[in-house]
Amino acid sequence: MNYIEAHRYVVNRLQGELSDDLVYHGLHHTLDVIQTTELIAKCEGMSLQEITTAKTAALYHDTGFIFEYENNERLAIDLAQETLPEFGYAASEIEIISGLNKEDKLFPVGSEILLINEEENSSVLNGEVKGRSSKLQ
Repeated sequence: MNYIEAHRYVVNRLQGELSDDLVYHGLHHTLDVIQTTELIAKCEGMSLQEITTAKTAALYHDTGFIFEYENNERLAIDLAQETLPEFGYAASEIEIISGLNKEDKLFPVGSEILLINEEENSSVLNGEVKGRSSKLQ
């Protein structure tokens, strides 16, 4: 999987195609979610592949807003499924990424689930997790 190329692709799309009317769901938000996802995933001891998969889900999570506000989650999943094979992602990885974005809250950590919600983004400051992450069985 080539996360760097996928990241470049998505950032270019978001910069060029997101509506200026979107105040919260802009490129800045996506970059914050990626950073927070990576920090929490590392704190939880996820493998490099799991971290990259989670970061990719975070990268694509709001790409549906490029197309329309309503049904943006479904459109984000469609875009991921359409474009990620071009970046060397396996079908199994794309399935996980699609599932994460369908739920918009859950990241797999081995056999457990790490609950992350977008409100926790504001709780991550200066490399410290100050929010609530909880494991569910």
